Amino acid sequence: MMSKTRMMFRIGYRMMFRIGYRMRVRIHYNYYMENELT
Repeated sequence: MMSKTRMMFRIGYRMMFRIGYRMRVRIHYNYYMENELT
């Protein structure tokens, strides 16, 4: 039971980190493109 909850938490943490990383990359990419255009 303990290992199962730990595995679930690990998967959830990885998903959250992935989503946060993608959002951060998208924001930085848009900001960079705007600076390059202007």
